[in-house]
Amino acid sequence: MLLFLNFLQCHFKVHTIHRFSIRACRFMDAYEKGLNRNQAAWASKKYRGHRVLPESILRDFDRAHM
Repeated sequence: MLLFLNFLQCHFKVHTIHRFSIRACRFMDAYEKGLNRNQAAWASKKYRGHRVLPESILRDFDRAHM
């Protein structure tokens, strides 16, 4: 595992890895809340400043008529 992390640090910036992990967390949270792929992508873009999506995400999605 340590060797893999060293490989990542050599080839990618830490900031890039951090952004990817936060985005992955948002997608996992969206899937746990019952959103599909398109809805999860919409929610991930709308709530970019947060690590998890708010509980009101389904209402927000209905208001956006998606």
